[in-house]
Amino acid sequence: MSQNGQLVAEVFYTARVCNTGNSQLTNITLADDHDGNHDSPNPSTIASLAPGACTAAGAITGSYFPDRVDSGTCSFSDIIRVTGATAALGSNPPPAVGCPSSTDLACAPVTCPMCQ
Repeated sequence: MSQNGQLVAEVFYTARVCNTGNSQLTNITLADDHDGNHDSPNPSTIASLAPGACTAAGAITGSYFPDRVDSGTCSFSDIIRVTGATAALGSNPPPAVGCPSSTDLACAPVTCPMCQ
């Protein structure tokens, strides 16, 4: 949709969270750090995940309006941040590729598959 000569799009996403470590994770909090108009991921908390366990595919949903969409390629990016997880034993997982900080231990990039 175009508004005042700018491309406007609402992005709907689904996600899943997996515990790839070897320790139980608890008190897991999800947040969409996008600067635009958005809602929080639903659900925004997960009580716990056992080692190797994942939420169901598509169990996490949300939407937002990107601040800027490149009309030539229809591309944008967003990051869903997963924090507040505490492990009983074991070391922290390595940062995901594409995270904004090498000290950010749990984040996942969100991309638009139709735009690639």
